[in-house]
Amino acid sequence: MVWDAPDKGVIATVDTRHCLGCKSLVEVPIEFHGGALIEDQDSTPSFLNRCPDCDSSNVKPWDGKHPCPKCGEHMTSHCINHS
Repeated sequence: MVWDAPDKGVIATVDTRHCLGCKSLVEVPIEFHGGALIEDQDSTPSFLNRCPDCDSSNVKPWDGKHPCPKCGEHMTSHCINHS
């Protein structure tokens, strides 16, 4: 499911991105808040700004004003689960 704004969780903030690798709309972790959960608190987790489906780092910001990258239609309920 994709959202129209960043969603801040306890461990990370996720936001909708267009993955140019798999051409999907995905929720991508963009900020990490769980530093206390990892050994090296100064390191950047490798999962940030990466597609959770194909692991590509080629993800671009996307919003509902742009057409769905899978079908080319403007966002409707049928696009929600395209990825």
